[in-house]
Amino acid sequence: METTELKNFPFDTLTSRGGSISKDGDWFSIEIPLDGFEADGHVVETSIRLDGIDFGVEHFEELGSRIFAFPVNPDDGYIDGSMYFLGAHNPVDVVAIRFGPIMGKAVTATFTMRFLFEAEGTGYQDADLVYTTNLHAEP
Repeated sequence: METTELKNFPFDTLTSRGGSISKDGDWFSIEIPLDGFEADGHVVETSIRLDGIDFGVEHFEELGSRIFAFPVNPDDGYIDGSMYFLGAHNPVDVVAIRFGPIMGKAVTATFTMRFLFEAEGTGYQDADLVYTTNLHAEP
């Protein structure tokens, strides 16, 4: 039986000009568009999408200077996260989000995440990432 070694995802090449945060009903959503990066000889254009986030607050302004912890899928309270990559929506488990101070309609957020690339057979191994970016509140 042949084993194929899984590749490391090129996290060191990930950059973003910021993302957005919005609220619909009780749930928040976050989208972080990523600048194009190279994987397997192709330029990839994608984003990290996080939906169904229950921060337990009513307004964006209440997120400032707070840290939120989350369980992973399928436990109640998990964030429905994914990144479209190599023809599949790869799950992204977010276990923590740390917000800086609110500055108008913007905030810096640090995400502690695990990308589950192996679940979709991408040829890349699952990997952890701590990523910081700016978010702009959408109406």
